Amino acid sequence: MAETLVVNPKLVLNTSVDDGVEMGPKECYIKFSDEQMEMPLYRLIEDHSSISPPCLFGSMTNSGEQCMIAIQQKNLSKITSSSQILLEKAIQKDRVTFRSALAVSYNDSKQDFRTRYRKMPSEDAFCHAMNWHKIDGKLIHHYEKFQKLVNRQCASLLTRFPEAEQTSMTEMKKFMENWVLGELPTNMTKQKFKWKAAVECVMGMASCSMANCAANMCLDYGNGEMKHGSECVGVQKW
Repeated sequence: MAETLVVNPKLVLNTSVDDGVEMGPKECYIKFSDEQMEMPLYRLIEDHSSISPPCLFGSMTNSGEQCMIAIQQKNLSKITSSSQILLEKAIQKDRVTFRSALAVSYNDSKQDFRTRYRKMPSEDAFCHAMNWHKIDGKLIHHYEKFQKLVNRQCASLLTRFPEAEQTSMTEMKKFMENWVLGELPTNMTKQKFKWKAAVECVMGMASCSMANCAANMCLDYGNGEMKHGSECVGVQKW
């Protein structure tokens, strides 16, 4: 049974630690109230200024927790390596089950690429829309240099989408509910993908998405198929 410790009226920390499972600092495990879920992100960040945004928001999902730990340790390969294993298992299963790759379209019904990651094509489309699959994956091993690239991208995104700071956790949760298994939301556009990236910038977690795209995805311009993980070895990114 998880033990909870009420630190102050704004925070509820989950202090349980699973044996053998790496976890972040205890102060990062926060349970938001219903009222806080409706608050703008910038208000939550201001109200919890003693901790970083990745710490504040990371424990809400498994992938967010992995991202929080990777950023804390300045080791983005922690999240890209685990993602690569999951990707390659899904791709292998897809090749056995389906003869051809899935055609993925967004932004006005244009067929932009094909993918074998049929389990979650939204992830591929997100990387494709952001052009993050074109980033040299080797950069993730140079944390400070990579973070400068992230910061430049985020500055541009937040200039284009200043409303991202006004987004609530409830709004983001509803958006991600459309990030369903096996299909791309029919109303998804490049602008919506960029808005999602801007929100991740506010939450301090864009580094992980960008790193995953850079390290684990590349486009084969010969057949228009998005490749994943070890399939990208030797593939020209541009």
